Amino acid sequence: MSADTSPLNRSQRLRVIRDFRRSVAEQADDLAEQVQRPLGEVWASEIIPLLEACRFLEKQAPALLETRTARGSTGLSFKGLKTLTARRPFGKVLVIGPFNYPLFLPGVQALQALVAGNEVIWKPGRNGEAVANAVRSRLIKCGLPAEQLSVTDESAEAGIEAIKSGVDLIIFTGSAEVGKKIASLAAESLTPCIIEASGSDAAIITKNADLDRAAKAIWFGLTINGGQTCISPRRIFIPQPLVATFESKMRALAENGESYQLPDQVIDQAKGIITDAQAHGASLIVGTPPSGDRMAPCLLSPVSANSKLHQADLFAPLAGLIGYDDESELIDLNFQSPYALGASIFGSESDCHRIAAQIPAACITFNDTVAPTADPRASFGGNRLSGYGRTRGASGLLSCTTEQT
Repeated sequence: MSADTSPLNRSQRLRVIRDFRRSVAEQADDLAEQVQRPLGEVWASEIIPLLEACRFLEKQAPALLETRTARGSTGLSFKGLKTLTARRPFGKVLVIGPFNYPLFLPGVQALQALVAGNEVIWKPGRNGEAVANAVRSRLIKCGLPAEQLSVTDESAEAGIEAIKSGVDLIIFTGSAEVGKKIASLAAESLTPCIIEASGSDAAIITKNADLDRAAKAIWFGLTINGGQTCISPRRIFIPQPLVATFESKMRALAENGESYQLPDQVIDQAKGIITDAQAHGASLIVGTPPSGDRMAPCLLSPVSANSKLHQADLFAPLAGLIGYDDESELIDLNFQSPYALGASIFGSESDCHRIAAQIPAACITFNDTVAPTADPRASFGGNRLSGYGRTRGASGLLSCTTEQT
Protein backbone atom coordinates (compact mmCIF):
# COMPACT_ATOMS: atom_id res chain seq x y z
CA MET A 1 0.00 0.00 0.00
CA SER A 2 1.10 3.54 -0.74
CA ALA A 3 -0.13 6.92 0.32
CA ASP A 4 -2.00 8.88 -2.31
CA THR A 5 1.03 10.49 -3.94
CA SER A 6 -0.77 11.85 -6.99
CA PRO A 7 -0.15 15.61 -7.34
CA LEU A 8 -3.89 15.93 -7.97
CA ASN A 9 -6.56 15.40 -5.37
CA ARG A 10 -9.53 13.16 -6.13
CA SER A 11 -11.74 15.98 -7.37
CA GLN A 12 -9.01 17.17 -9.72
CA ARG A 13 -8.46 13.64 -11.04
CA LEU A 14 -12.15 13.30 -11.76
CA ARG A 15 -12.08 16.64 -13.54
CA VAL A 16 -9.38 15.23 -15.80
CA ILE A 17 -11.59 12.24 -16.54
CA ARG A 18 -14.55 14.54 -17.32
CA ASP A 19 -12.48 16.71 -19.66
CA PHE A 20 -11.02 13.61 -21.31
CA ARG A 21 -14.51 12.23 -21.92
CA ARG A 22 -15.68 15.47 -23.45
CA SER A 23 -12.57 15.73 -25.59
CA VAL A 24 -13.00 12.21 -26.95
CA ALA A 25 -16.73 12.73 -27.52
CA GLU A 26 -16.00 15.83 -29.59
CA GLN A 27 -13.17 14.32 -31.57
CA ALA A 28 -12.43 10.59 -31.39
CA ASP A 29 -10.90 10.17 -34.83
CA ASP A 30 -7.30 9.93 -33.63
CA LEU A 31 -8.22 7.17 -31.20
CA ALA A 32 -10.51 5.28 -33.57
CA GLU A 33 -7.96 5.34 -36.37
CA GLN A 34 -5.37 3.66 -34.18
CA VAL A 35 -7.58 0.58 -33.72
CA GLN A 36 -7.23 -1.61 -36.77
CA ARG A 37 -10.85 -2.67 -37.20
CA PRO A 38 -13.97 -1.40 -39.02
CA LEU A 39 -14.84 2.09 -37.78
CA GLY A 40 -18.42 1.28 -36.77
CA GLU A 41 -17.27 -1.67 -34.69
CA VAL A 42 -14.57 0.47 -33.04
CA TRP A 43 -17.16 3.07 -32.02
CA ALA A 44 -19.57 0.44 -30.68
CA SER A 45 -17.09 -1.75 -28.83
CA GLU A 46 -14.28 0.64 -27.88
CA ILE A 47 -15.12 4.36 -27.99
CA ILE A 48 -18.65 4.47 -26.56
CA PRO A 49 -18.00 1.95 -23.74
CA LEU A 50 -14.88 3.91 -22.77
CA LEU A 51 -16.88 7.15 -22.59
CA GLU A 52 -19.59 5.47 -20.51
CA ALA A 53 -16.92 4.14 -18.15
CA CYS A 54 -15.65 7.70 -17.70
CA ARG A 55 -19.15 8.92 -16.90
CA PHE A 56 -19.55 6.11 -14.36
CA LEU A 57 -16.35 7.18 -12.60
CA GLU A 58 -17.39 10.82 -12.54
CA LYS A 59 -20.69 9.95 -10.86
CA GLN A 60 -19.84 6.98 -8.65
CA ALA A 61 -16.16 7.21 -7.68
CA PRO A 62 -16.54 9.87 -4.93
CA ALA A 63 -18.98 7.73 -2.94
CA LEU A 64 -17.22 4.45 -3.64
CA LEU A 65 -13.84 5.76 -2.48
CA GLU A 66 -15.15 7.66 0.53
CA THR A 67 -13.91 6.66 3.98
CA ARG A 68 -16.68 4.81 5.79
CA THR A 69 -17.44 4.95 9.50
CA ALA A 70 -18.94 2.17 11.60
CA ARG A 71 -20.13 3.13 15.07
CA GLY A 72 -21.33 1.00 17.91
CA SER A 73 -20.39 -2.62 18.47
CA THR A 74 -21.71 -6.14 18.50
CA GLY A 75 -21.29 -6.41 22.26
CA LEU A 76 -20.15 -4.70 25.46
CA SER A 77 -16.46 -5.26 24.77
CA PHE A 78 -16.22 -2.58 22.07
CA LYS A 79 -18.85 -0.14 23.27
CA GLY A 80 -18.19 3.39 21.97
CA LEU A 81 -15.56 2.29 19.46
CA LYS A 82 -15.53 4.09 16.09
CA THR A 83 -14.08 2.15 13.12
CA LEU A 84 -12.98 3.89 9.95
CA THR A 85 -12.42 2.04 6.67
CA ALA A 86 -10.43 3.99 4.10
CA ARG A 87 -9.50 3.14 0.52
CA ARG A 88 -5.82 3.78 -0.27
CA PRO A 89 -4.10 3.46 -3.64
CA PHE A 90 -1.68 0.60 -4.17
CA GLY A 91 0.97 2.97 -5.52
CA LYS A 92 2.23 1.83 -8.92
CA VAL A 93 -0.16 -0.22 -11.07
CA LEU A 94 0.93 -2.16 -14.16
CA VAL A 95 -1.84 -2.64 -16.74
CA ILE A 96 -0.95 -5.35 -19.29
CA GLY A 97 -3.40 -4.99 -22.15
CA PRO A 98 -4.64 -7.44 -24.82
CA PHE A 99 -4.45 -7.07 -28.59
CA ASN A 100 -8.11 -7.61 -29.42
CA TYR A 101 -9.66 -4.57 -27.71
CA PRO A 102 -6.62 -2.30 -27.27
CA LEU A 103 -8.53 0.83 -26.21
CA PHE A 104 -11.54 -0.17 -24.11
CA LEU A 105 -10.15 -3.01 -21.98
CA PRO A 106 -6.82 -1.55 -20.78
CA GLY A 107 -8.17 2.00 -21.07
CA VAL A 108 -10.87 1.52 -18.43
CA GLN A 109 -8.42 -0.30 -16.16
CA ALA A 110 -5.89 2.52 -16.46
CA LEU A 111 -8.52 5.22 -15.83
CA GLN A 112 -9.84 3.43 -12.74
CA ALA A 113 -6.33 3.05 -11.34
CA LEU A 114 -5.61 6.74 -11.95
CA VAL A 115 -8.86 7.87 -10.30
CA ALA A 116 -7.96 5.75 -7.26
CA GLY A 117 -4.72 7.74 -6.92
CA ASN A 118 -2.21 5.34 -8.45
CA GLU A 119 0.59 5.86 -10.88
CA VAL A 120 -0.01 3.68 -13.97
CA ILE A 121 2.27 1.85 -16.37
CA TRP A 122 0.37 0.75 -19.49
CA LYS A 123 1.92 -2.19 -21.36
CA PRO A 124 -0.09 -2.47 -24.60
CA GLY A 125 -0.74 -5.66 -26.52
CA ARG A 126 0.13 -6.26 -30.15
CA ASN A 127 -0.64 -3.19 -32.30
CA GLY A 128 -1.84 -1.31 -29.21
CA GLU A 129 1.02 1.09 -28.56
CA ALA A 130 -0.28 3.88 -30.79
CA VAL A 131 -3.72 3.99 -29.21
CA ALA A 132 -2.24 3.81 -25.68
CA ASN A 133 0.00 6.79 -26.43
CA ALA A 134 -2.95 8.65 -27.96
CA VAL A 135 -4.92 8.17 -24.72
CA ARG A 136 -1.94 9.31 -22.65
CA SER A 137 -1.46 12.41 -24.78
CA ARG A 138 -5.14 13.31 -24.53
CA LEU A 139 -5.15 12.82 -20.74
CA ILE A 140 -2.09 15.03 -20.31
CA LYS A 141 -3.75 17.77 -22.36
CA CYS A 142 -6.71 17.46 -19.99
CA GLY A 143 -4.49 18.05 -16.96
CA LEU A 144 -3.05 14.68 -15.94
CA PRO A 145 0.57 15.06 -14.77
CA ALA A 146 2.75 13.26 -17.32
CA GLU A 147 4.52 11.17 -14.69
CA GLN A 148 1.24 9.57 -13.59
CA LEU A 149 0.85 7.52 -16.78
CA SER A 150 3.60 5.94 -18.85
CA VAL A 151 3.34 3.64 -21.87
CA THR A 152 5.85 0.88 -22.63
CA ASP A 153 6.43 -0.82 -25.95
CA GLU A 154 4.39 -3.87 -26.96
CA SER A 155 6.99 -6.56 -26.30
CA ALA A 156 6.58 -9.26 -23.68
CA GLU A 157 9.96 -8.21 -22.35
CA ALA A 158 8.57 -4.76 -21.50
CA GLY A 159 5.98 -6.34 -19.21
CA ILE A 160 8.56 -8.55 -17.53
CA GLU A 161 10.91 -5.62 -17.00
CA ALA A 162 8.09 -3.57 -15.46
CA ILE A 163 7.25 -6.35 -13.00
CA LYS A 164 10.89 -6.84 -12.04
CA SER A 165 11.39 -3.10 -11.59
CA GLY A 166 8.80 -3.16 -8.83
CA VAL A 167 5.07 -2.52 -9.07
CA ASP A 168 2.36 -2.77 -6.41
CA LEU A 169 -0.50 -4.27 -8.46
CA ILE A 170 -0.68 -6.05 -11.81
CA ILE A 171 -3.82 -6.06 -13.96
CA PHE A 172 -3.46 -8.53 -16.82
CA THR A 173 -5.81 -9.35 -19.68
CA GLY A 174 -4.83 -12.19 -22.01
CA SER A 175 -4.48 -15.94 -22.29
CA ALA A 176 -4.50 -18.33 -19.36
CA GLU A 177 -1.03 -19.59 -20.25
CA VAL A 178 0.50 -16.10 -20.15
CA GLY A 179 -1.57 -15.32 -17.05
CA LYS A 180 0.08 -18.24 -15.25
CA LYS A 181 3.53 -16.86 -16.12
CA ILE A 182 2.57 -13.37 -14.92
CA ALA A 183 1.22 -14.75 -11.65
CA SER A 184 4.32 -16.89 -11.14
CA LEU A 185 6.62 -13.93 -11.70
CA ALA A 186 4.53 -11.75 -9.40
CA ALA A 187 4.61 -14.41 -6.68
CA GLU A 188 8.35 -13.83 -6.21
CA SER A 189 7.55 -10.46 -4.62
CA LEU A 190 4.00 -11.33 -3.49
CA THR A 191 2.70 -8.65 -5.83
CA PRO A 192 -1.10 -8.88 -6.04
CA CYS A 193 -2.63 -9.56 -9.45
CA ILE A 194 -5.91 -9.35 -11.24
CA ILE A 195 -5.85 -11.98 -13.98
CA GLU A 196 -8.53 -11.77 -16.67
CA ALA A 197 -7.74 -14.84 -18.74
CA SER A 198 -9.11 -17.14 -21.41
CA GLY A 199 -12.69 -18.12 -22.03
CA SER A 200 -14.59 -20.92 -23.73
CA ASP A 201 -18.01 -19.47 -23.15
CA ALA A 202 -21.23 -21.41 -22.95
CA ALA A 203 -24.39 -20.22 -24.67
CA ILE A 204 -27.22 -22.09 -22.98
CA ILE A 205 -30.58 -22.34 -24.72
CA THR A 206 -33.49 -23.55 -22.62
CA LYS A 207 -36.76 -25.09 -23.78
CA ASN A 208 -38.52 -21.74 -23.23
CA ALA A 209 -36.04 -19.68 -25.26
CA ASP A 210 -36.94 -17.42 -28.16
CA LEU A 211 -34.91 -19.27 -30.81
CA ASP A 212 -34.83 -16.35 -33.24
CA ARG A 213 -33.40 -14.07 -30.58
CA ALA A 214 -30.95 -16.73 -29.43
CA ALA A 215 -29.70 -17.41 -32.96
CA LYS A 216 -29.19 -13.73 -33.78
CA ALA A 217 -27.46 -12.99 -30.50
CA ILE A 218 -25.18 -16.01 -30.76
CA TRP A 219 -24.32 -15.16 -34.35
CA PHE A 220 -23.41 -11.62 -33.26
CA GLY A 221 -21.24 -12.94 -30.44
CA LEU A 222 -19.59 -15.47 -32.72
CA THR A 223 -18.65 -12.93 -35.40
CA ILE A 224 -17.89 -9.66 -33.57
CA ASN A 225 -14.23 -8.73 -34.07
CA GLY A 226 -13.83 -11.79 -36.30
CA GLY A 227 -14.42 -14.13 -33.36
CA GLN A 228 -11.45 -12.64 -31.49
CA THR A 229 -13.42 -11.92 -28.33
CA CYS A 230 -12.75 -13.75 -25.08
CA ILE A 231 -16.48 -14.06 -24.31
CA SER A 232 -17.61 -15.17 -27.75
CA PRO A 233 -19.90 -18.21 -27.53
CA ARG A 234 -17.93 -21.41 -28.22
CA ARG A 235 -20.13 -24.14 -26.75
CA ILE A 236 -23.85 -23.87 -27.53
CA PHE A 237 -26.02 -26.11 -25.35
CA ILE A 238 -29.55 -26.77 -26.57
CA PRO A 239 -32.39 -29.22 -25.78
CA GLN A 240 -32.29 -32.13 -28.19
CA PRO A 241 -35.77 -31.46 -29.68
CA LEU A 242 -34.69 -27.92 -30.71
CA VAL A 243 -31.42 -28.82 -32.42
CA ALA A 244 -32.69 -29.12 -36.00
CA THR A 245 -34.67 -25.87 -35.86
CA PHE A 246 -31.74 -23.97 -34.40
CA GLU A 247 -29.36 -25.38 -37.02
CA SER A 248 -31.61 -24.07 -39.81
CA LYS A 249 -31.72 -20.60 -38.25
CA MET A 250 -27.92 -20.47 -38.02
CA ARG A 251 -27.58 -21.58 -41.64
CA ALA A 252 -29.88 -18.73 -42.69
CA LEU A 253 -27.79 -16.18 -40.75
CA ALA A 254 -24.62 -17.51 -42.37
CA GLU A 255 -25.83 -16.96 -45.94
CA ASN A 256 -24.45 -13.42 -46.07
CA GLY A 257 -21.52 -14.03 -43.74
CA GLU A 258 -17.97 -12.90 -44.41
CA SER A 259 -14.56 -14.38 -43.74
CA TYR A 260 -11.89 -12.95 -41.46
CA GLN A 261 -8.13 -12.77 -41.66
CA LEU A 262 -6.64 -14.48 -38.61
CA PRO A 263 -3.13 -15.29 -37.35
CA ASP A 264 -1.60 -18.56 -38.55
CA GLN A 265 -1.61 -20.12 -35.08
CA VAL A 266 -5.33 -19.39 -34.70
CA ILE A 267 -6.09 -20.91 -38.11
CA ASP A 268 -4.08 -24.01 -37.24
CA GLN A 269 -5.84 -24.38 -33.89
CA ALA A 270 -9.27 -24.03 -35.51
CA LYS A 271 -8.40 -26.66 -38.10
CA GLY A 272 -7.31 -29.04 -35.35
CA ILE A 273 -10.51 -28.54 -33.36
CA ILE A 274 -12.68 -29.09 -36.44
CA THR A 275 -10.79 -32.26 -37.36
CA ASP A 276 -11.06 -33.58 -33.81
CA ALA A 277 -14.79 -32.83 -33.58
CA GLN A 278 -15.40 -34.56 -36.90
CA ALA A 279 -13.49 -37.60 -35.66
CA HIS A 280 -15.95 -37.71 -32.76
CA GLY A 281 -18.98 -37.59 -35.05
CA ALA A 282 -19.60 -33.88 -35.65
CA SER A 283 -20.27 -32.21 -38.99
CA LEU A 284 -19.70 -28.65 -40.14
CA ILE A 285 -23.27 -27.46 -40.57
CA VAL A 286 -22.16 -23.85 -41.16
CA GLY A 287 -18.95 -22.83 -42.90
CA THR A 288 -16.00 -24.71 -44.31
CA PRO A 289 -12.56 -25.47 -42.87
CA PRO A 290 -10.23 -22.41 -42.87
CA SER A 291 -8.27 -21.78 -46.04
CA GLY A 292 -5.02 -19.86 -46.09
CA ASP A 293 -5.14 -17.10 -43.52
CA ARG A 294 -8.92 -16.57 -43.69
CA MET A 295 -11.81 -18.19 -41.92
CA ALA A 296 -15.57 -17.85 -42.21
CA PRO A 297 -17.79 -18.52 -39.18
CA CYS A 298 -18.12 -22.26 -38.51
CA LEU A 299 -20.65 -24.23 -36.49
CA LEU A 300 -20.10 -27.89 -35.61
CA SER A 301 -22.92 -30.29 -34.66
CA PRO A 302 -23.30 -32.47 -32.69
CA VAL A 303 -20.19 -31.96 -30.56
CA SER A 304 -19.21 -34.86 -28.33
CA ALA A 305 -18.32 -34.45 -24.66
CA ASN A 306 -14.90 -35.82 -25.64
CA SER A 307 -14.22 -33.09 -28.20
CA LYS A 308 -11.24 -30.80 -27.71
CA LEU A 309 -13.59 -27.86 -28.22
CA HIS A 310 -14.52 -28.07 -24.52
CA GLN A 311 -10.89 -27.48 -23.57
CA ALA A 312 -10.04 -24.91 -26.23
CA ASP A 313 -8.79 -21.40 -25.62
CA LEU A 314 -9.91 -20.28 -29.07
CA PHE A 315 -9.91 -16.87 -30.74
CA ALA A 316 -11.73 -17.72 -33.96
CA PRO A 317 -15.36 -17.65 -35.20
CA LEU A 318 -15.96 -21.31 -34.35
CA ALA A 319 -18.58 -22.85 -32.07
CA GLY A 320 -20.08 -26.26 -31.42
CA LEU A 321 -23.67 -27.34 -30.86
CA ILE A 322 -24.18 -29.70 -27.92
CA GLY A 323 -27.58 -31.27 -27.36
CA TYR A 324 -28.80 -32.13 -23.87
CA ASP A 325 -31.78 -34.04 -22.47
CA ASP A 326 -32.26 -32.39 -19.08
CA GLU A 327 -30.84 -29.64 -16.88
CA SER A 328 -28.69 -32.00 -14.84
CA GLU A 329 -26.93 -33.21 -17.97
CA LEU A 330 -26.50 -29.60 -19.13
CA ILE A 331 -24.73 -28.61 -15.90
CA ASP A 332 -22.44 -31.64 -16.10
CA LEU A 333 -21.59 -30.97 -19.75
CA ASN A 334 -20.78 -27.33 -19.04
CA PHE A 335 -18.21 -28.40 -16.43
CA GLN A 336 -16.28 -30.20 -19.19
CA SER A 337 -14.53 -26.88 -19.79
CA PRO A 338 -11.94 -25.60 -17.28
CA TYR A 339 -12.74 -22.00 -18.20
CA ALA A 340 -15.35 -19.86 -16.45
CA LEU A 341 -15.22 -16.35 -17.87
CA GLY A 342 -18.68 -15.61 -19.26
CA ALA A 343 -21.86 -17.34 -20.31
CA SER A 344 -25.14 -16.51 -22.03
CA ILE A 345 -28.47 -18.06 -21.07
CA PHE A 346 -31.61 -17.85 -23.21
CA GLY A 347 -35.03 -18.51 -21.74
CA SER A 348 -37.48 -17.28 -19.13
CA GLU A 349 -36.10 -15.14 -16.32
CA SER A 350 -36.69 -17.87 -13.75
CA ASP A 351 -34.91 -20.46 -15.91
CA CYS A 352 -31.98 -18.11 -16.48
CA HIS A 353 -31.56 -17.34 -12.77
CA ARG A 354 -31.81 -21.00 -11.78
CA ILE A 355 -29.17 -22.13 -14.28
CA ALA A 356 -26.90 -19.17 -13.55
CA ALA A 357 -26.75 -20.21 -9.91
CA GLN A 358 -25.37 -23.62 -10.95
CA ILE A 359 -22.54 -22.61 -13.30
CA PRO A 360 -19.19 -21.01 -12.38
CA ALA A 361 -19.01 -18.29 -15.08
CA ALA A 362 -18.19 -14.91 -13.58
CA CYS A 363 -20.25 -12.74 -15.95
CA ILE A 364 -23.55 -14.01 -17.32
CA THR A 365 -25.94 -12.37 -19.77
CA PHE A 366 -29.61 -13.30 -20.09
CA ASN A 367 -31.10 -13.43 -23.61
CA ASP A 368 -28.11 -11.64 -25.13
CA THR A 369 -24.37 -12.08 -25.68
CA VAL A 370 -21.21 -9.98 -25.27
CA ALA A 371 -22.59 -6.43 -25.58
CA PRO A 372 -24.18 -6.05 -22.10
CA THR A 373 -20.84 -6.79 -20.45
CA ALA A 374 -19.63 -3.34 -21.58
CA ASP A 375 -22.13 -1.72 -19.20
CA PRO A 376 -19.90 0.48 -16.98
CA ARG A 377 -21.75 -0.73 -13.87
CA ALA A 378 -20.82 -4.36 -14.58
CA SER A 379 -17.68 -5.83 -13.09
CA PHE A 380 -15.78 -8.30 -15.22
CA GLY A 381 -13.32 -11.11 -14.65
CA GLY A 382 -13.03 -14.86 -14.54
CA ASN A 383 -13.14 -17.92 -12.32
CA ARG A 384 -11.33 -21.26 -12.53
CA LEU A 385 -8.78 -21.22 -15.40
CA SER A 386 -10.20 -17.89 -16.58
CA GLY A 387 -8.41 -16.06 -13.77
CA TYR A 388 -9.33 -14.17 -10.62
CA GLY A 389 -10.12 -10.66 -9.46
CA ARG A 390 -12.39 -8.11 -11.12
CA THR A 391 -12.02 -5.05 -13.31
CA ARG A 392 -14.56 -2.39 -14.31
CA GLY A 393 -17.66 -1.36 -12.38
CA ALA A 394 -17.56 -0.63 -8.66
CA SER A 395 -15.57 -3.78 -7.93
CA GLY A 396 -12.96 -2.86 -10.53
CA LEU A 397 -12.44 0.60 -9.06
CA LEU A 398 -12.16 -0.75 -5.52
CA SER A 399 -9.75 -3.42 -6.75
CA CYS A 400 -7.35 -0.59 -7.59
CA THR A 401 -7.22 0.27 -3.90
CA THR A 402 -6.33 -1.50 -0.71
CA GLU A 403 -8.38 -1.27 2.42
CA GLN A 404 -7.05 0.46 5.54
CA THR A 405 -9.00 0.10 8.78
